[in-house]
Amino acid sequence: MVKNPRVQFYLPKSVADAMRLKQEFGESVEFVGGGTDLVLKLRRGVKTPIGLIQLPHCSGPVCWVEDGFVRISALCTITELVGDVVLGQQVPLLREALGRIGSPQIRNISTLGGNLVNACPACDSAPALLAYGASVKLETIQGHRVLPVERFFAGPSKTEIHDNELLTEIHIPVPERVGEHTFFYKFGPRGSNVIASANLAVRVVVAESRVSSVRLAAGSIAPVPSRLRNVENILLRRSLDELDTIQMKAEITKLLTKDISPISDIRGSRWYKSKAIEMAIFRVLEDLSALRQQASEA
Repeated sequence: MVKNPRVQFYLPKSVADAMRLKQEFGESVEFVGGGTDLVLKLRRGVKTPIGLIQLPHCSGPVCWVEDGFVRISALCTITELVGDVVLGQQVPLLREALGRIGSPQIRNISTLGGNLVNACPACDSAPALLAYGASVKLETIQGHRVLPVERFFAGPSKTEIHDNELLTEIHIPVPERVGEHTFFYKFGPRGSNVIASANLAVRVVVAESRVSSVRLAAGSIAPVPSRLRNVENILLRRSLDELDTIQMKAEITKLLTKDISPISDIRGSRWYKSKAIEMAIFRVLEDLSALRQQASEA
């Protein structure tokens, strides 16, 4: 244990030891991974724990496939995940989103678990995980539970994680990659080196020139990262010829008012965030429609 005048710092050798410390000290201590967000909160007085439990680095694989799921360690760094071959092959949309988090220095120490537990509405990893239908594994000494990412966020800086639980893994059903197309957009004044003004993750599966499956999720457009279900519903089962049309775009513009409710803040106005998501969706429709043209020319 290392001490400073304000906070005690614990260095457990294993995840089990970390959870035992948390059970012993309860709400007075906090888990810390990379600490990139927690340090800022400590400086502002938002968090005032008497102790920090440094989570040990993951000792096993970063990402692996087991029992029909892509399983991802929540305790390894973002840089390790971005460079992992299995993750890149299985869930390329998540890899792209993770590569847009912060600067290289931030990605070198921050963890996926920390990115999610921080529960920022503009979280870059969350929309991609929502697009994949991911779940999180929450562990205690007594056992664990699995919670869909869609139910994990409770509000800005709030989650459904219990005080004695630790997010250790992310589970994603192995995607059907045939006909899959993915897109990720992040908007902000300095690209990846800033918290997103808005972001959008899109996963579309095309079969026989029709949209057979579609998921869209966005951040910084509601109190929590959210699916755009109304837009999904209008795109589902549509032929590629129907996507990039004036009528489709007009309908999507109307439906977006039901799916998103951004606020104006230091990262952008309500109008800007709404327009950014709208234009990104239109770009996706144009790219998907082009597939039809390419197929006819082949």
